[in-house]
Amino acid sequence: MSDSTPLNHKLKEWLRASPPLLQSQNDTRLAERFLRADVIETGSETAEDTAPPDKDQRLGRRFERLTHNVLHEHAHLDVLASNIVLHDGTRTIGELDLVTYDRQRDKYQHWEMTLKFYLGIGPDHWPGPNPIDNLHRKASRLFGHQFPLSASALAQERLLSLDIPRIDERVVLSRGTLFYPAEQTISAPEIAHPDHHKGRWWTISQLPAATRWQPLSRNDWIGTGSVSDKGTTTLATNQLVDYVQSAPSPLMVIAYHNANALPEPGFIVSDNWLVDARDAKKHSEHPN
Repeated sequence: MSDSTPLNHKLKEWLRASPPLLQSQNDTRLAERFLRADVIETGSETAEDTAPPDKDQRLGRRFERLTHNVLHEHAHLDVLASNIVLHDGTRTIGELDLVTYDRQRDKYQHWEMTLKFYLGIGPDHWPGPNPIDNLHRKASRLFGHQFPLSASALAQERLLSLDIPRIDERVVLSRGTLFYPAEQTISAPEIAHPDHHKGRWWTISQLPAATRWQPLSRNDWIGTGSVSDKGTTTLATNQLVDYVQSAPSPLMVIAYHNANALPEPGFIVSDNWLVDARDAKKHSEHPN
């Protein structure tokens, strides 16, 4: 899906309406209160909408641009700075995703934004399509490292150089989906928001024969909460098997189980991916 103007409005609505992926921790606040319809001037075209396409089409970068577009339409939030690199003179310590100013409340805000997709193998094991990434490691870094950075002396000095006098509150914007195993019941991880978006994942041998499948390119992972309007080109299960076996990584799909069921987001994984995911967990638990 492109970032071009007509489609971008649909993605903005997805961003505003989707549930958070993560619970807030420590002193962070969920972004949802700042994305309500009554504080966003919907339907207007911003400079970001009409800007030339960014050559950087990585998923995280596209999600950041989408968030910036929405916040630029906010009635009383000003975007002051983004991607603020913190360097101590010898090495990079980290980066602040975004700083905004709430004119209505006189509050300077440090935002962190994340768009993630994780597949549940067990109650405490939620790897991403790249199994080196996992939910608990991401949450630990987000709340244990990235947010505390803005309280550091290094960050305060850097912010003052940008005419940002302080940080009053910290805001987490998380989107994405947790995919649950098709043939096993596991509980949701505690860090997940109760209303998080859900899907299922299958191995090739588990695929239901009667289901039709719509493979999604990585560009279409943004907006998977609005799965019913992404087109109708689908594959039968036997066709999908060949598709998955030739894919270098897990395949995100929309599953159409029958005419009466709602489309369901999913991932199809190979046996090799399962082995890699389990090995990655063992390595993280026993690094030596």
